[in-house]
Amino acid sequence: QRLRRFSRYYDLFANSGRFQAQKALVWARAPSPFAAFLEFSDWLSRVTGSTEGLSVLRQFECLFEFATSVKGQAPADVAPLALDDYRRGGRTDTPPFLKPWAKGAAAKVTSPEVRTLSRQSRHLVGG
Repeated sequence: QRLRRFSRYYDLFANSGRFQAQKALVWARAPSPFAAFLEFSDWLSRVTGSTEGLSVLRQFECLFEFATSVKGQAPADVAPLALDDYRRGGRTDTPPFLKPWAKGAAAKVTSPEVRTLSRQSRHLVGG
């Protein structure tokens, strides 16, 4: 079961491509990437109790919580990376769990993937 959870979470977090800026936070201060992701997988299983039904927003929230509470990263350092990854997917909102750090994080986000094509930009408010 533990390896099945690991595999499912690895697909959700590492293989999805959503967490490019944050993935190094998972392996921070670990003997190996496998050991680090196994620690994350075990923690995630305890916190969520499931490998199914994790919304994208909940995935971002869990990774932020793991990086800050378990790995001891400063929220102000993690927030810009989380927001960058979140917005790389085309989202323009700020997740509720990032709002306390949004002003500082928004100023640091410069991801070129967030920009839209000119044809789509006419559909955006203020675009």
